[in-house]
Amino acid sequence: EVESLFPVGKLLRRLVVKKVEDDRVELSLKDAATLKEGQQILTFDDVKEGDTVTGRVKRKESFGVFIRIDNSVSLDCFCHVSEISDAPPPPNNLTLPLQSLKVGDRVKAKVIKVNTDQRRLSVSLKPSNFADEGDQEDINEDADMLDGLGMDEDDMAEEEEPADAEVEMNGDEAIDEIDDQEEVLPPAKRRKTERNAAKRARDAQEEHEEDSGKQDRDDVSSSAPFPPPKRRKRKAASEPSEEDLLAASSDTGALLGEVFDFGDVRLYEGGQPEPSTMAAGEESSGESGDEELGDHEEAVPVKRKSKRAKEAKKRLEEASLRAAEESALREDWASNPQSPDDFERLLLTKGDSSIVWIKYMAYWLKLSELRHAREVAERGVKHISFREDKERQNVWIAYLNMECSFGTQQQLDQVFKRACQFNSPKAIWLQMGYIYQRNNKMDLCEATCQKTCDKFPQAKKVWIRYLTYLYEVAGKAEEARQVLPKALRQLPKRKHIAVITKAALLEYKHASADRGQTIFEGLLRTYPRRLDLWAQHLDAHIKASTPPRQTPALLDNVRQVFERAVALSLKPQKMKFFFKRWLDFEKRHGTAAGEQEVQNKAREYVQRIEDGQQEKEGS
Repeated sequence: EVESLFPVGKLLRRLVVKKVEDDRVELSLKDAATLKEGQQILTFDDVKEGDTVTGRVKRKESFGVFIRIDNSVSLDCFCHVSEISDAPPPPNNLTLPLQSLKVGDRVKAKVIKVNTDQRRLSVSLKPSNFADEGDQEDINEDADMLDGLGMDEDDMAEEEEPADAEVEMNGDEAIDEIDDQEEVLPPAKRRKTERNAAKRARDAQEEHEEDSGKQDRDDVSSSAPFPPPKRRKRKAASEPSEEDLLAASSDTGALLGEVFDFGDVRLYEGGQPEPSTMAAGEESSGESGDEELGDHEEAVPVKRKSKRAKEAKKRLEEASLRAAEESALREDWASNPQSPDDFERLLLTKGDSSIVWIKYMAYWLKLSELRHAREVAERGVKHISFREDKERQNVWIAYLNMECSFGTQQQLDQVFKRACQFNSPKAIWLQMGYIYQRNNKMDLCEATCQKTCDKFPQAKKVWIRYLTYLYEVAGKAEEARQVLPKALRQLPKRKHIAVITKAALLEYKHASADRGQTIFEGLLRTYPRRLDLWAQHLDAHIKASTPPRQTPALLDNVRQVFERAVALSLKPQKMKFFFKRWLDFEKRHGTAAGEQEVQNKAREYVQRIEDGQQEKEGS
């Protein structure tokens, strides 16, 4: 196909030299097609800081766009997302300015940085950079429009209407002017003409409204309008600095506060207003006093913001955008995410972490967005890998807690059934009891504990949980004492010791210390060599017999338990444990005589051990 288009001997014009080697020259027809007659190729050395260039969007990224400069051979430049628009994007969508650009769009940019070491060009697309070039740009575009129409400046001068006629043009005439040229102008020039005509129509309409308002306020009937009344300007306050704006922005954001707690989730009482709403209200109240009318003048409502207010708002937006960019550079989003974009970015690397999903849910709950919090919970339980059972279960528990706090009972039941299908049913039933307890739904908590014991009668954890609820939360010691025999009948014998020990400790702490001592003594008669049972019995008995629970301390009762313990025939290592605990007790709560008695008993025990060893060696 190339051979048919370019046969040998065909004359080619307007070629671009791309590379010159020792005995070889590389040419390009593609780059030459973009050049106008008499134009030179633009190189990196030709571009200076402050120059204005044009080009097309070559590639878009999340952090900016790459632009291929016109009249060049593969010369590209980069525009950061913060240099696309004068208005900063919202903190939760920093890539919003990129939506206005597409690959292939023609743009005009100003060179703001030239890196000669790495041969890189940084440009800006902000309209404010071209404010001084607006008049010259209009002249150039008008010249291009004349070329497209086949007219020169003399012809345009003859057809030009007086300035007064242009002012009187209304919106319909502007539209007609566009329609007359629509068939002749190229698309780019037609869009420019439409914008100019619409602008002239708006200006004419505004002047007409101002003239009408002046005539209504005049008491003297006259066809000629009087000059507009002068307004007294209020003394301008000192303009806030950039640091003050940043501080004000951070203080406003702190109004919401950190009120979310996973164990006790709360929303804003009375509906806390958003910072953006408060700022808008304050700004509107401040703008109403920017200008004051004279003593004899009628007040006219201000439709537009003052220049000072616009500049202050612009500086505040730029300061907030700069703070967001600096926070992104420091990677604060990884340790302290503050927006949905931060959470989404964090989930790309820690998608299997339950704490990230729970924090994301808490973020939406602080904003009273229950629907978004449910969506995050649904994503979390589906996204976490099936290998991470504990992490996925944590998200399900957080989901249940959220529905119990803010949802309906029907929604909670639906989530509970799904959670039992995808997790250990026993673990979900146990957690459901804790969730009801945290939300002060005691009737549902007790009913859930009973159902859990009926569904899993062979599990000691469910019975211990039920006994703990009855003793600690409900204060139903008598009912708990009736539940204990029922639990022992249902459980295997190897699990009896753990349940009985827990019941004895709960009796010591919340009911009767004498009953708890009786339960422990019964266990120790059956298992006298269980050092763990002795340790728990001694700890519970010491706490129940000493301040602050018992005043004055019942030291003799504790010493009796220690005397029974040291009278046992156990290994020296276990006996050392009893003597050491007894000596510590006497140092903390006893007397010097008690310490001496313990030391004497320890010496006697050591002497008996040595005598017994000598007898064995002699025999």
